[in-house]
Amino acid sequence: FEELDIPWRHYLTFHGIGSATFTMTMLPGTAALQNIIPTQYLGTTPMAGAAIGLTGAAIQILLCVLWAAFILKRARARDEDEKKAAAGESQVGIPLLLALIPPVVLLLVLNVCKLHAVIALSCGILVCLILFGLILRRLDNLKATLAAGAVNSISTIGTTCAVVGFGGVVAAVSGYQLILGSLTSIPGPAIFKLIIAVNVAAGLTGSSSGGLSIALENMQDYFLGLGLSPNVIHRIGAMSSGGLDSMPHVSGFVNNLQVCRLNHRQSYPSYAMVCLVIPIVTTCACAVLLQLGILPAV
Repeated sequence: FEELDIPWRHYLTFHGIGSATFTMTMLPGTAALQNIIPTQYLGTTPMAGAAIGLTGAAIQILLCVLWAAFILKRARARDEDEKKAAAGESQVGIPLLLALIPPVVLLLVLNVCKLHAVIALSCGILVCLILFGLILRRLDNLKATLAAGAVNSISTIGTTCAVVGFGGVVAAVSGYQLILGSLTSIPGPAIFKLIIAVNVAAGLTGSSSGGLSIALENMQDYFLGLGLSPNVIHRIGAMSSGGLDSMPHVSGFVNNLQVCRLNHRQSYPSYAMVCLVIPIVTTCACAVLLQLGILPAV
């Protein structure tokens, strides 16, 4: 960031664009949790709603690029001082084409071989170990790398379980059921009711995956009864989960602030634009295209 003259306070904006927008909820065929959860409730595949997801990804990328250009132009016009990131350990470079091999293997196993996401992820990890650890010997200490990976995975699993558990408690209280019940009385097309329901659930739980799970568990039959196809519910539901899950109190964002030594005032306004505002706008745009018959409901 220092070399590119980009203010460090914008790091989480670019981090969010790459990890918490179109890659998380829109691209079909990925092993993202938000793309796998609907398959368990609706019997769909990770490729469900491909046209919807690809269109949404294109809109999301375009709007995010325009926003990034705007904030960088504004920052340079203000001649902002660069806040350097904390110095970290030097990393061993890996050629881009070789780095793409594990995710390609993962996608092939998931979508071509039609195996479970856990198996696909395990195959990708195994290819990483063989390619980078044994063949290229880019991992200086394989044992330490595996240990660090195990610790990080336990932390991630624990956080996910805690969020989903919290969501379950929220879903059990009468107030939440009242909110869900009120959503069914909202006038308008069924697809916009779906967008609102999933966003509300994600906002209340502070988790895109937790909110999506709760919304589908409690309301999938309702939306199917309104005439929405499983593929539309899958993709629009997944896309909707990446909206109000980016509220300022969400633990993932707060943890990132601490790691990057930033605060809400510095980072949240721009982060909210790319991870909250633009995803909701993009999802609504896709819903309009579906309503007009421009996008296929498959």
